[in-house]
Amino acid sequence: MAAYDKQINREILLDLQFREYDGAIAHDWAKPYHGPATLTGAPTWQVLSNDLTYLDFNLANPDRIIIAAAASTGLDFTTGAFSGAVWIRPDAYGNRYLMDKSNASTVGWSFWINAVTPYIALSTYNAGPAIQTTYGAAALVLSAWQLVSFTRSGATVVIFLNGRPATVTAAAHIDPASAAAIDFTIGTIVGAGAGWYDGDMWRPRVWNRALTAWEMAAIFAKERELFGV
Repeated sequence: MAAYDKQINREILLDLQFREYDGAIAHDWAKPYHGPATLTGAPTWQVLSNDLTYLDFNLANPDRIIIAAAASTGLDFTTGAFSGAVWIRPDAYGNRYLMDKSNASTVGWSFWINAVTPYIALSTYNAGPAIQTTYGAAALVLSAWQLVSFTRSGATVVIFLNGRPATVTAAAHIDPASAAAIDFTIGTIVGAGAGWYDGDMWRPRVWNRALTAWEMAAIFAKERELFGV
């Protein structure tokens, strides 16, 4: 177990484990610490029968988590590789932003649910070129727990669903322009103008490297029993 954690958590930058079950702050268990991660709107703390705590987001509020720009500069990726993962149980389809460090047009990156398919997408933004997006091949299932994740290394992005590669439209990604001056948000785009997530969520994570396919599969294999998947 210790060897697994050491390997998987290598270069992890953000790890919101949602252990609090109370209050308006979610604590980052990674180092360096990013925070405070402030619950805004009214996402509610919930608990599974196995005592695992998670958050329920309601788009009507809108619910979101915000880490201010000054505290989230470590999540501003430009040329470097990075990865992300989060467990979700969506209540409704639509354009839903899971993790966002962008202005959704010219700088930064977004990990989100595309309304049309509905697929998972990773978008990178840089002023001149068009947005480059990679979609997941398998449609999300409403009211079911799923692990959605991605890796980005250079021009290559891979989307994973439940630990398996699920890329169907592989775009040649560009380096994101710096979004250092923009807040990192979970559950909406910056400013909460649109893209509100509706559903349950557990443990959003971000790494400063491209995880391997084996590592993504190992995360799912270790955590799936928490949700009876």
